[in-house]
Amino acid sequence: MTAPARVNDAKAKRLRARIRARGDACHICGHDIDYTAHHHDPRSFQLDHLWQIANGGPAYDITNCAAAHRKCNRARSDTIDAITIAAAASYGIDLTSAQSKGNHASNGHLCTGCNGYHNPGPGTTFITARNWWSTTVDDNRPRVDLTPFGGGL
Repeated sequence: MTAPARVNDAKAKRLRARIRARGDACHICGHDIDYTAHHHDPRSFQLDHLWQIANGGPAYDITNCAAAHRKCNRARSDTIDAITIAAAASYGIDLTSAQSKGNHASNGHLCTGCNGYHNPGPGTTFITARNWWSTTVDDNRPRVDLTPFGGGL
């Protein structure tokens, strides 16, 4: 049995180290970051992509990165907000129409535009319908749920 190939994350580590070395405050809330905190601490440092990679932003461009608290970065997630729109605009991309998609499903119902559920319950703002345990054979057949309790979305 062979070990899985190791992912080369040297570029990401160098980028994270450069942003960390600047010692900036959180670009989202403006408060100081505890750079000595454990990485699970909500006040710890995380690299935030201003124009998120999930939304098409560049992964390794330092001008697309800033320091953020873990809590702030996770709350912002891949939301298309003013920060994202401004960062994308600096690359010549207009995301204003993506922010104002008005065809979202009501709370708790599957949103086909986002492939997930908006405000499904208290304390949760979005649950994605994507998962690793289901596969789609083709467009005419349903997903195959491989979870032991049928717990797929």
